[in-house]
Amino acid sequence: RLVDYRRVTSGDTNFQEEWQLIRSAATEDMVMEEFELRADNTLDFSITTTSLTNAVNFLLTLKNSEALSNFSVLEINYHKTSDRYYFETRVKLT
Repeated sequence: RLVDYRRVTSGDTNFQEEWQLIRSAATEDMVMEEFELRADNTLDFSITTTSLTNAVNFLLTLKNSEALSNFSVLEINYHKTSDRYYFETRVKLT
């Protein structure tokens, strides 16, 4: 599962609630590789998963969730290793 904050410096309680929603959209095989909330409210995170379908569903959930309507997906990059998909995602908190 996605792990809790690693390098989050924000004490914004609203963001903490949104992070719980992000985590709830994840599936068991997803692992959070990096996670950073920047001063400009840009959130960068990377996930790995063995299932392309799970990853796409996760990212669509983020994009389409009314509860996460203040996220604007700026960029998604991915590549595949021999057994995992690696997604680098940048969203803007509006």
